[in-house]
Amino acid sequence: MSTMLGRIQSFWKQSRFANGGFLAVLLLLQIVIHLPMINLSPRGMHVWRQVVGHAAIQNYVKEDDRFWYPRADIRMTADDTGEIYHELPLTYWLAAKTTRAGLLPLNTAAHAVQLLFNLLLIPGAFFSFSALGYSRQRCALFTFLMSFSPLYLYYGPLLEPNMLGLSFFLAGAALFLPAVKKGAYGLPFALSVFCLGLATTAKPTFLFFGLPLAVYALPYIFQQKNYKGAACLTVAGGFILLVNIAIIRHAQTLYNLSPWQRQFHTPIAAPPFPESWGLVWDNVLRASTTWFLEMNLNLAAMPLLLIACAMLWKSQKDLEAQTQRKLFWWAWCVSLAIYCTLFVVRLGDHDYYIAASLPLAALISSRGADVWLRSNRFKPLLAFILLIAVPYIGITRAYGRWNGHPQVPVSLLEHGAEISTLIPKNELVLVDGDKTPIVFLYYLQRKGLSLGQVEGTVSDDELKPFRWLIRWNKAENLSPIAKRLKLTSVVTLDDFTVFRVVGNQEIVAH
Repeated sequence: MSTMLGRIQSFWKQSRFANGGFLAVLLLLQIVIHLPMINLSPRGMHVWRQVVGHAAIQNYVKEDDRFWYPRADIRMTADDTGEIYHELPLTYWLAAKTTRAGLLPLNTAAHAVQLLFNLLLIPGAFFSFSALGYSRQRCALFTFLMSFSPLYLYYGPLLEPNMLGLSFFLAGAALFLPAVKKGAYGLPFALSVFCLGLATTAKPTFLFFGLPLAVYALPYIFQQKNYKGAACLTVAGGFILLVNIAIIRHAQTLYNLSPWQRQFHTPIAAPPFPESWGLVWDNVLRASTTWFLEMNLNLAAMPLLLIACAMLWKSQKDLEAQTQRKLFWWAWCVSLAIYCTLFVVRLGDHDYYIAASLPLAALISSRGADVWLRSNRFKPLLAFILLIAVPYIGITRAYGRWNGHPQVPVSLLEHGAEISTLIPKNELVLVDGDKTPIVFLYYLQRKGLSLGQVEGTVSDDELKPFRWLIRWNKAENLSPIAKRLKLTSVVTLDDFTVFRVVGNQEIVAH
């Protein structure tokens, strides 16, 4: 195994095709790894978050395909169109166009388009790291370790905006950094602004990470006395900011026009800071240990982390390049700290909230691997870690999330289409037993409301448009709202029962 690592290292140093060959192999590996996931329906961790996108695609295909007006399945009246803006619907809209053209089924199109965009992270990581002055070997280690983190392997094809934003951001940085260094503000710079614009509109929190780009660019502007460059940077930053403001205003308009049941699941502003410092501590602890070490870093890379920490004292030969990139990474840490402070209430919920820390994890682990590789000691062990342990842990963790716990009732997967045939297409339904706001509605291909998400606050008048109730009988906590309805059982399929709503108990009592 150490011989294999030596050959790879030799090819890397001598061949002029090393960069392209390495990236091509890495991209091909990612496609092969993700092939088993491509055709799956939404399932696994964060299934409701996946369904947000899949439902939008389905509604683009079957209803209205206007780009800026995606639709959700939460509907409260017969004339409710479900319009709501979660995030940039680029993947959703393109997947819908692909499905409508008959090229791919909906689930396949959704995952394929998302993976295609997220593959930009690989060349983006390599060339942005290279632009910061790192060696080719270090760039390869950085890119490899980032692409085999469980976080990237799991979210690569999954409809979720944080990884998409990071992929666009790194692609933009790969074009932005060398353009600024050269003082060239032509087509590559324009493309970088386009990619960074996509990153911030896919996930507006990446606006915080304009800080490291500005910190990197300003010294070059002053050194070069490039007033044209300063103007280009100002215009680019202003353009990206104005686009985001316009989109947020559009999102706010759709939000204000939506019923509160749909608003509840589409927050626009940052959540309030928690009142309990205990909650803050718990969330920060979980984000910095469970999420960062297990999902961003990869547990198999822990020895590399320890080596990197032990070598913090050692200086680099190129002091100027080191100072420049130190400023970049310190600015990245400051941006991450600002973001985490504003969204600390969310950090304990999901690992994707700290997707922006993925480059830091790869920065640290690649430092440890680079030091180890240069030492020429215990190379078989290093080869085992890099070529076997890291990919194995990353892949099995991702596959386990997809297949280990679908988080969708098997009976719904098997009988969802059959149940939907019992309900007229345009009639609204209530679902009981769904812990999420939309998953059951999506698999039933019907519009309506999940009773488990409204906490008993739906009024009798709001219930009047609904003519059907579908209950998962195995649910632990059924909604008390259903007790206010007069129901007649239509059919039971496995552990689901379909009821016809014939009135309200209080109204009937009169």
